[in-house]
Amino acid sequence: MPNPSITSNYAGITTGEALQLLVLGNEAFEKNSFMFHEDIDDKGLELTRMVVGANLIQPYAAQPSNPSEAMTFSPRRLDPVEVMLYDHFNPKEFRSYWKEFQKEGSLADKDIAPEIKNAIVANYAKRVNNQLGQLIWSGDTTTTGALRFINGIITKATADANVPKVSPAGNIDATNVIARLTATHALISDALFADADGTLHMSTRDFRFYQDALIAISTKGPTPDSLNAPVTTFKGMPIKHYSTFPTNRILFAKASNGATSNLVAGMNKNSDVDDIKIERWRPEGDTYFIKANFSLDVNYGFGEELVLYNPS
Repeated sequence: MPNPSITSNYAGITTGEALQLLVLGNEAFEKNSFMFHEDIDDKGLELTRMVVGANLIQPYAAQPSNPSEAMTFSPRRLDPVEVMLYDHFNPKEFRSYWKEFQKEGSLADKDIAPEIKNAIVANYAKRVNNQLGQLIWSGDTTTTGALRFINGIITKATADANVPKVSPAGNIDATNVIARLTATHALISDALFADADGTLHMSTRDFRFYQDALIAISTKGPTPDSLNAPVTTFKGMPIKHYSTFPTNRILFAKASNGATSNLVAGMNKNSDVDDIKIERWRPEGDTYFIKANFSLDVNYGFGEELVLYNPS
């Protein structure tokens, strides 16, 4: 997990915690599904994508003159988009049920204690992480809603002609999830079939359908499929599920937090995610604001090394 040098404008948020709370606390990063770049400059980052063709061997020649010209570069990019958390709140609203606010004296004459600020940040971070999780997978810059900031992995893969795609067969439920996984698994290339990082990604809802389908099988194999030992693989391949992954989709991708991952994410090195501010909105008032700027983009290195199931 990245551990940048981060300071804070109030006591309590220690080194690395701001980035951890607002960005890396997302389940896709916690499950080590992405390689994360935290120091991208304003020019963005090109992901080295060197492709070497097949059939390179040719007859011997004392003076070679016929190069194969099989190497090509087709870089993909990370261009983090700057976004912001900003909201107002009135601490007086907490006084009736939060003991820390029930101390003697006027609230107008006090600052909020660091431990309370930490709790406030943590609760905002939960919501930020939920929206980020949706952006990572389903962000779409052609829309005008909450997911308009970046194009997510599923959005990019859907539009990429190089990504192998399973023939659409409708939505996923407990009666067909095994068939959908089987069709996705069948399109994985032989070269990636036994890759140590090869992973099937799906929504938590659809993964629960998979568990239900296994339990419903009348003739069970040697793998555990009871309520006491839930299966987290399909044909020996790991499954990672996410509450913010779009339902009715399945993605195969190499996934790790290292250089072997086909899924990558990053933020600008000058992002001030370290500077989470909780201060009075105006000096004479009781209203406070919380503000933090950060940036994010996601991509994959090789479309040919993905497999995508879309329902239609």
